Amino acid sequence: SNQRNTKTEYQIPTVTEAAASIEARKKQLDDARNQMVAVGFDEDAPLSAKRQAVINYKKLEASMWNGVLTLVDASDMANFINPELADNQTQPTNVFGVKLKRQVEAEQNIVSIMEFAKEYDLLLFADESCRYCREFAPVLKRFVDQHHFALDVASLDSKAGSIAKSLGITSIPTLVAIKKDGSLLFEVSRGVVSASQLEANI
Repeated sequence: SNQRNTKTEYQIPTVTEAAASIEARKKQLDDARNQMVAVGFDEDAPLSAKRQAVINYKKLEASMWNGVLTLVDASDMANFINPELADNQTQPTNVFGVKLKRQVEAEQNIVSIMEFAKEYDLLLFADESCRYCREFAPVLKRFVDQHHFALDVASLDSKAGSIAKSLGITSIPTLVAIKKDGSLLFEVSRGVVSASQLEANI
C-alpha cells in the first residue's frame, strides 16, 4: 500500500515536449478567444451562448495567470534559497539592497537633470495675481536651485507670450524648457506639481 501512495517523481519535460505543450496551450487559448469573439459578433447568438464563450475563455486565461504566479513564487524562493543566483545589483531581493538601489537611481537622476540644465533654461508662465502660481513658486525655486537651472518668469501677454501661443498654452502656471540655442522647446508641467513630478517630466 505504501507503494500505491508514493507519488512518481516529477520529470521536467524535454525541450520537444515543452515546446509541444506550450503550442497546445497557446492554440487552446487562441481557439477559445476566437470562439468568444465570433459568438460576440453573431447577432443571432443568444446571450447565454455569449456568456458561456466568455466563461470558457476566462477559465483558460485564469489557468495561465495562475501558472505565471506560481513561477513568480518559485523565482522568489530560488532567490531566497540560492542567493548567488539573484541579480542583486539590478533586482535586489533584500531591504538594504532595495534602498541602496533607489538611492543610486535618485543620485543618477539628479546628475542627469543637472546635465539637462546645462543645455536648457526654464521659462515659467505665471502671474502675481494667480494663487496657483504663488503656491507653485517655492516648489519651483527649490527645484531650480537644486539642479542649477536658469529661470525666467513671464506672463502670457508679455513678449514671451508668443512662445506660449506656439505651444498652445492658455493657462498658468505652465513651465517650459527652452534649449539655450533656441532650437528646441517643450512644456514641462502645467498647474501646481511637486518637485518629484518635475524631475520625472524632465
